[in-house]
Amino acid sequence: MPQDFAIARHWYEKAAALGNAASMNNLADLYRYGRGVAPDLPAAANWYLKAAKLGLASAMNNLGELSEAGTGVPQNYQAARNWYKKAADLGNADAMGNLGALFESGRGGLPPKADIRLTLRHVCLVPLATERSAAKKLLDHLVGTVKRLRFGPCCARIR
Repeated sequence: MPQDFAIARHWYEKAAALGNAASMNNLADLYRYGRGVAPDLPAAANWYLKAAKLGLASAMNNLGELSEAGTGVPQNYQAARNWYKKAADLGNADAMGNLGALFESGRGGLPPKADIRLTLRHVCLVPLATERSAAKKLLDHLVGTVKRLRFGPCCARIR
């Protein structure tokens, strides 16, 4: 059966109206990439936000990508960082990699002291077979941050 994005959109809209977060995210993807509809980045951002508010980690990551790039929403690296972190906290490997890349680029700022352990946990959770370079980038950034800020004896174990 050939793909039919218009039919997919119809069913995603029905499911989204019933509160299905995955359908909201999929509907946002249609608008983001112009599949079966004219590209509409603000509409995509709106659907991602609705799905993110329902706790869907992939939607949170997608909002982070839009915020980082400034597509559909104003460019805001802090918002991107916040969305990536929320998604990473829920185990989303893409968000973990995006968070590492944001820190590596210098646009993510320095993580607060309380976030260091959580962010290190994200590194450990990234599936190394598929996200090895993102995990290394995030870990390298965090180790450098620890060394610069001298967090104290708790960080002596980080090598």
